[in-house]
Amino acid sequence: MGGDCLNNGCIPSKSFLKSCSVAHQIKTASKYGIKVKGEIEIDFGAIMSRMRKIRAEISENDSAERFQNFLGVDLFLGNA
Repeated sequence: MGGDCLNNGCIPSKSFLKSCSVAHQIKTASKYGIKVKGEIEIDFGAIMSRMRKIRAEISENDSAERFQNFLGVDLFLGNA
């Protein structure tokens, strides 16, 4: 459950892109009258931890338990 969007595609890529966007905003903050002193440091490990946390929070929505117990879906796991 969860598939590519949750595990490999949409969620991981959008969380990574958000971190990149924030870094870019900081680098270009002077255009808006904001001065940033010192170097900008990118912590890839922290970016990955954030992505995993987001993915874990969302995964409850795609869980087999939710589909079976709360949505009333008959779920059969196996290979197609």
